[in-house]
Amino acid sequence: MADNIHVLYGEDDFSVKEALAEIKGTLGDAESLTANTITLDGKSLTFAELQMTCATLSFFAPYRLIVVENLLERFDGAGGRRGRRPALEAKVKELGDFAGLAKLADSTPPTNVVVFLSGNIKATNPALEVIRSTAQVKTVVPLRGRQLQEWIATQTPKHGGSIDPSAARLLSEYSSGNLRQLDNDIEKLALYATGRPIQESDVRLLVHSSREARIFDLTDAAFLGRRADAVRALEQLFIQDEPAQMIITMLARQLRMLVQAKILTEQNASHTEIAEALATNSDWVVEKTMQQAQRYSLPALKSLYQQLLQADISIKVGAVDEETAVSLFVTELAGAARG
Repeated sequence: MADNIHVLYGEDDFSVKEALAEIKGTLGDAESLTANTITLDGKSLTFAELQMTCATLSFFAPYRLIVVENLLERFDGAGGRRGRRPALEAKVKELGDFAGLAKLADSTPPTNVVVFLSGNIKATNPALEVIRSTAQVKTVVPLRGRQLQEWIATQTPKHGGSIDPSAARLLSEYSSGNLRQLDNDIEKLALYATGRPIQESDVRLLVHSSREARIFDLTDAAFLGRRADAVRALEQLFIQDEPAQMIITMLARQLRMLVQAKILTEQNASHTEIAEALATNSDWVVEKTMQQAQRYSLPALKSLYQQLLQADISIKVGAVDEETAVSLFVTELAGAARG
C-alpha cells in the first residue's frame, strides 16, 4: 500500500477539507507546497491526464501535491445495490481506463502526494474498491457529542475568540453537524463577543434564530416538564408569526419519536436500533429523545398524541382559536411530564 496515495471522503465537505489540511501540514513549507499543488476536476478528467500529472516531478520543493476532486462520484451509481458485491473483474470492467487506479502508485514518484477528495459515496463504489488496494483510505465521520464540543473549543481561537464550555455545549446541540455552517457561526460569535468568552446568551441571540432552533426550545422545555420555559418559547414563536400548523406538526413528530423510543427501550433495543427507528445518525438526538421518553408512560404518550390530534381538528373546523388550542396543549404536555 502506497503512503503517498490518499482517499478522503465523507458527507461533510468541511471535515474532508480539514483532513486534507492535515496532510498538507506534513509536507513541509506551505509556500513552496502552494507553488507545487495542482487541483484536478475529476468530473472531466481522463485517466491518461491523471497518470501524466501524477508522474510529473516537483520543482524546487520536496513534495508535489495533486488533489483530485469528485472523481469517485462518477462511478457511484455502479457496483450494484448494497449487499451485492460483484467480482473484482466486473468492477474493473465498469471503470474502463480508470481500472488503472489500482496501479497508480507504480507511476507516481514517492515525492508526489495524490489525494482524492469525494463526498458521501457508497461502499460499493467500484473506483473506491479498486483504489483501496493501493491507497490510504479515510472515511471522514461527522463529529457528535463531546467530540463536536471539543472541535468548537479548538476552532474558536482560530477566529480570535474563546468560548465558555456551556456555550460550546449549547452550540453543538443547535448544530446540524455541518461544520462549515458551524464555523461561520463561530466566526460571527467571536466577532460579537470581542474581548470576552462567548456565552450561552450570545449563542441564543445570534445562532438560535432559525426555525428549527426556536422549535427546539419549545419541544425541549415542554417534553422535559419545564412549563414556564415552554410557554415563553411558544409565545416567542407566535410573536414571530410562526404558523400554528407548523408547531403542531413538529410536536406531533416529536411525540411519534418518543413513542418509538419508549417501545424500543422497553424491548431492550440497542442504541443503534433506536437510532435507525428514529431515522437519525445523531447520538445526541437519540439520547435526548430517550431522556424525554423516560418522563412519560406509554399510555400517557398515546393519550397526548390523541389530544394533539383533537386540537388540530378543532383548529381546522374553526371550533377554537389556533393559538389558544396550541397553548392549552403545550401546557398539558409539560404538566404531564414526570419529574
